[in-house]
Amino acid sequence: MGGYGALRNGLKYHETFGAIVALSSAIIIEDVLTSTEEAEWVFRRRSYYEYVFGDLSKLKGSDKDLEALVTMIKEKKGSIPNIYIACGTEDHLIESNRKYRDFLVAHDVPHTYVEDIGIHDWKFWDKYIEKALEWLVEL
Repeated sequence: MGGYGALRNGLKYHETFGAIVALSSAIIIEDVLTSTEEAEWVFRRRSYYEYVFGDLSKLKGSDKDLEALVTMIKEKKGSIPNIYIACGTEDHLIESNRKYRDFLVAHDVPHTYVEDIGIHDWKFWDKYIEKALEWLVEL
């Protein structure tokens, strides 16, 4: 599940985790909600998303919605884990990562956000997993 899974599980189980590292995260709830069966790639078809997320009409505001999870934690006055997000500027997921960064900023959620030249590949992840580990050591 990569970056989305790390964010989702780190936020859902915020009492267990002290930090979250998310690289090239598929923060695509809006894309999921507007998906159709006509998508060329099987992993972007509505039926695939229904298989992964269940009833899509219940997705927004659920524990699979990263924005809703932050809101729930804040409402309960819980602790949000330290968050490190990195994404390549040529990654097809860059805009959704920027949007989530903007959400975190707007809701005063401390985090580290990094963009660098790169696509959605191991070259980028190899570089940024090392940087993320350094960040974790400094916490």
